[in-house]
Amino acid sequence: MANLPKGAIVGTSSLRRRAQLLACRPDLQLVDLRGNLETRLRKLREQELQAIVLAAAGLHRLGWEEHITQLLPHDICLPAVGQGALTAEVLDSNTAVLEMLKTIDHYQTRQAVTAERAFLHRVEGGCQTSVGVYSRAKDRDSLEVTAVILTADGSRQLRDSTTGSLQEADRLGEALAEKMLRNGGSRLIRE
Repeated sequence: MANLPKGAIVGTSSLRRRAQLLACRPDLQLVDLRGNLETRLRKLREQELQAIVLAAAGLHRLGWEEHITQLLPHDICLPAVGQGALTAEVLDSNTAVLEMLKTIDHYQTRQAVTAERAFLHRVEGGCQTSVGVYSRAKDRDSLEVTAVILTADGSRQLRDSTTGSLQEADRLGEALAEKMLRNGGSRLIRE
């Protein structure tokens, strides 16, 4: 980000990323960027954009790591809820599959996503809100949750974090949301 010239034209499809980028670099000119990864990379060249911002996971999956010039740190851009986590939806009656899935369940990841989802649910966020949240297990028993709520133009933001028990992940996410809503987050979301 620091290497981009003043007024650089940057493409992104995410309102959340847009707000966080503008909070960090209000001089950027952000343009909407849609399409699959190949299309977005083509538009980077054809539209003479200085950069595009997208999830690195997709580039890694396709073996296109050479296109990654910088991974944005969390102090610049927090991800969307559950980003990077995989899940499976199974009928309760399908006990064989449920038993099989227990062997690949990662408790810390499940609890991190639970905290993130509880946060988002409490702030009533979604695709059209500028909310980022990231949870990570600090050790076997504790979880750290960091969140940001921004105005769509990134001119104002509220960032906070909390740490607590992995076993109480949903309560931890809800408590952080409550605190942030009381401290001005409600107003930022409405705007």
